Parts: sequence; structure tokens; C-alpha cells
Amino acid sequence: MAPAGPAPVDLCPQPNRRGDHRGRLRKDSACSPRRHRRRWPNASPWTFGARSWQRRFAFSAVRLAINAGMGIGPVLAGILFSVSPGLLPWGTAVGYVASAFILARARITAGSAVDDAADQAAVDGQAGGPDRSGPRFWSFLAATTPIHLAYALPSTVASVYVIHTLDEPPGWASAIFAVNAFMVITCEIGLNHAMLGLSRRASLLIGYACAVVGFVLMGFGIYQTWLLLVATAVWTLGEMIVYPVMPDHVSAITPDRRRARNMGLYTAHFNLGVVLAPLIFLPLVQGLGPVVSWSLVGGVLLAGLLGTAAISSSPRLWGEEHQRATAPAAADKESAAV
Repeated sequence: MAPAGPAPVDLCPQPNRRGDHRGRLRKDSACSPRRHRRRWPNASPWTFGARSWQRRFAFSAVRLAINAGMGIGPVLAGILFSVSPGLLPWGTAVGYVASAFILARARITAGSAVDDAADQAAVDGQAGGPDRSGPRFWSFLAATTPIHLAYALPSTVASVYVIHTLDEPPGWASAIFAVNAFMVITCEIGLNHAMLGLSRRASLLIGYACAVVGFVLMGFGIYQTWLLLVATAVWTLGEMIVYPVMPDHVSAITPDRRRARNMGLYTAHFNLGVVLAPLIFLPLVQGLGPVVSWSLVGGVLLAGLLGTAAISSSPRLWGEEHQRATAPAAADKESAAV
């Protein structure tokens, strides 16, 4: 029998036996079912403090904001520069002030005591058990290294590969970035919302498989250029799955006292791939050719997939995963509990 966790804390006021209803819920109170249903579609939960079933959605929203900013920012900067170069720093300052105002007005709420207890149980493995967060974090970081190396390639070497190696017009390189950006902006939120019911293990393995297929196909662009766009769509599908799941898992297996440190190490690990991937790949593609080079990338990803499958099969190295409900179902469950 699984050991009992901490007793849940009732954060919602209830009427007492004397009939005193001073604790009755207001329509806009934090515990009101109506409020839960109203807030979910526009929720932007703080990624570290979000509840377990919201966290993946939150990381997807962060990635959406980053990609939208990278697409819109250069356009606005170009317009300001065409009017007057001196407007660029003023436009940046206005953007920072607007962001600060939005954050100041945002309602950032923490998860409930029940959710926090469930997350802490997943970190510890069992009540009173040894702290295994360190081995879990480092083994997960090692198993996902191929992901960071592979996904650093499109942003760093795609243009060189298309224009110099394949001797194709620059428009094909632009098309790769356009397909990637379009899919991320339009599909990532909905895709991760639909996959909330899947475990982190299943989601990560599916994303890994998409990455293997997509990056291997990149090498066959030497025969048919349009295959580059098909390959981009496939590995972008993997990107939309794995990149919200990875920080979600890091957050889930890390105790509160180490969460900021581990998320920082995770970000540094991602940037390490950006530094190393082009240094390794460009000499390979010159010496071995496109098909063999991209197949090697796929082989490294396959090794990462098998490594992830191995560590995720061990509760000591992966931790426990509690069944997730979809967002509307979870909101209704909370409402019924009230």
C-alpha cells in the first residue's frame, strides 16, 4: 500500500454548523467554480508555480511568446529604422515599460496545497524516502543532450546547408524557417493542450521519434529539395512536443529549493548545444555528404530515445508520474470539490 501523503489543506471557507454563512463563496472568489471556468481559456500560469496539469501548457505559452516576439520584433524594428534610426532605443524602452505594466497587472497564482503535495511526492518517490532529485536530474539531462544538439542545427547551419552544400536558392532556407515558425505559432498550444492526458515519458518518446525521422529526411533534400520542407514539418512536430515537456519534467522532479538552479542548468545545457552543434556538423557534411551526416544526427537522436526509454522505465531515475487530467476536466473536478 502506498504511504499516505500530507493531509490536504482546505483553502476555501465553508459555512459553520450554526448556519453562519460568512464564509460563503463570492462569485469572483479564488475558489468559485465560475471563476475557474472563466479564467482557464485566458490563463497564463507562472511556469514554476503552475499546477502539474498546467505546467506543460505554460511552457508552450512561453515558447509561443518567444517565437512571436522573434517574428514581430524585426518587422517593427525595420519600420522604426526606416523612419529614423534614433527611434530604435525608444521603441525598445516602450516595449519594456509595456511588459512591466502587463506583469504588474497580471494575476500570478500558485498551485493548491494538494497539487504541491503531489508534486513533492513525485520528487521524493515515496514519503520519507531518500532524495533522488540529483540522479534524476543529471540522468535526464544526459538523455536529452541529443535533442539540444540536433535542434541547434536548423538555426545555425540550415542556411549554409541549403545555399552552399545543396546549391539551392536562398528562398528554400527562408521556407524552412517559415514552415517552422508557422507551425510553432499556430499549432504548439493546441497540440500540447491535446496531449495533456499523456505522461511526460510517452510525450517525450513521441517527440524523439519525430525528431529522428525529420532530421534523417533533411539529408535527402539533396535529391528532392521539397523534402526539406517535409522534413522540417516532421522535426518541428517533435520540437513542439519535447521542448515544453523537458522543462516540465525538470520542474516536476526538482524540489523547490533547487528549482531555480536546475532550470538554469537546463538552459545552459540548451545553449551548449547551440555552441557545439555547428562546430561538429559542418566538417561532417563537408567530408561525408548530406545523407550520411544527417543520418548520423538521426542515429544520435535514436540513441537518446533509447536512453530516455531506459531511464524512464526506472522509478529511481524518473520518479512517479501522476495521471493528468485535461484542463477542462481538471477545472470541473476542482469545481465539484467546492
